[in-house]
Amino acid sequence: MKQEYVSCFLQKIGNTTEKTKVCYLSSISIYSTFIGDKEPTIDNVLLFIQYLKNKNYSISSINRHMFAIKKFFIANKFLWDEDIKSQPINLYETDTPTISIDDVQKVITAIRQIGSDSDKAYLALSTIYGLRLSEMAALTIKDIQKNKNTIHIRTLKGGIERDHVIPPEIDFIKDYSLEEQSTGVISVLFSKICLLAGYNKMPNEGWHSIRRALVSGLYINEVAEPQINLFLRWAPQSIARRYYVQGLNPIVSDKLVFQKHPFLEFWR
Repeated sequence: MKQEYVSCFLQKIGNTTEKTKVCYLSSISIYSTFIGDKEPTIDNVLLFIQYLKNKNYSISSINRHMFAIKKFFIANKFLWDEDIKSQPINLYETDTPTISIDDVQKVITAIRQIGSDSDKAYLALSTIYGLRLSEMAALTIKDIQKNKNTIHIRTLKGGIERDHVIPPEIDFIKDYSLEEQSTGVISVLFSKICLLAGYNKMPNEGWHSIRRALVSGLYINEVAEPQINLFLRWAPQSIARRYYVQGLNPIVSDKLVFQKHPFLEFWR
């Protein structure tokens, strides 16, 4: 693919955030590799969609790639077929299964006894804060403020970047020398933890499966939805929620969530 096409696209998305640019460019890179030296056309876009399906990409991933490619076509004044639309997502189908709360307890119990410092630290970060893979990989020791007893989380997907309280149950993470890691290393760590804990990991289960379990547990324990949104660092989806979240003290909100947190007791 000609570099001038990419340059034109970069100019078009110049006002977007750096994280959005990275996502867009990742999609264009995958598409560019697929078509090689050929010119971008609707025909090879359709072939690309089928390629992604054959590779078992999730519907949401395919939709995300198509959104970026459509912008790329429009930026370069290529013909776009408006019949190429986002595919509907079945709410009850997912490529990221949820781990049961009982299984999370078993894994925590085992890792507390036989896991390494690294195993314990990352499992605690995942089960307590529901961090995404990339968010855990980006953490460093500088993100922990011992004097304030907080950890700073840099979010993805337009979420709220914020400090979280470190509860006494996982106080040990303050003494662990967190270093920025590749997402591959953190992904492999999940598999290692499951193997060590004797948990038979299902296909596609990963750190996000624990995040899903945490959300489920918070709802089951009747934590108010705006507090769940703030705790999981989701951006408010309405003006009303935004105003509500702006009125919450994050530190106080964290402490209230910890009273009903589904996994915190397993670290005691």
